Amino acid sequence: IERQALALMDHPGIARVHDAGTTPQGRPYFVMELVDGEPLTQFCDRHRLSIRARLDLFEQVCEAVQHAHGKGLIHR
Repeated sequence: IERQALALMDHPGIARVHDAGTTPQGRPYFVMELVDGEPLTQFCDRHRLSIRARLDLFEQVCEAVQHAHGKGLIHR
């Protein structure tokens, strides 16, 4: 069910799922897009973002989370 929900995600702020399945031992796995980067706080500090720019970035994160919630996915 979770794999199907993840397959519905289509948002630039959410990593894409490329594949999913079960290992021979029965353990589920997901193969997802690698998003290389740094924590948002470090990014903001390194670029000396203003409060307004930080809030704009935070809004983009909230939009991605809202997209997932709209598809019935609850983040953990």
